Amino acid sequence: MSDLNPRYAAYCAAHGASSPEEMQQRDRREWPGGHMTGFILWMKGQWAAWGKAAPGRGFRGVKRDVLAEEHRRDFDRFLWEQIHKQPRIAA
Repeated sequence: MSDLNPRYAAYCAAHGASSPEEMQQRDRREWPGGHMTGFILWMKGQWAAWGKAAPGRGFRGVKRDVLAEEHRRDFDRFLWEQIHKQPRIAA
């Protein structure tokens, strides 16, 4: 999964998928007609959790596309930290 978008790789890992294809199969079953819906909703929830995790870290009223690169790196670290702290999400 090294050539994947790292955030999609985190999504796959959080759900225990061994490959992007496996994750896409799951999402097609759960979200027929919009198989990226699960990823989009998961990312929205992760951005919200990241913003709440530490004071001053969030982006209240600020669009994510204007966050500094350091914020984006911090968010990516946060994703993987959360995955390692929590049990995987069942299919």
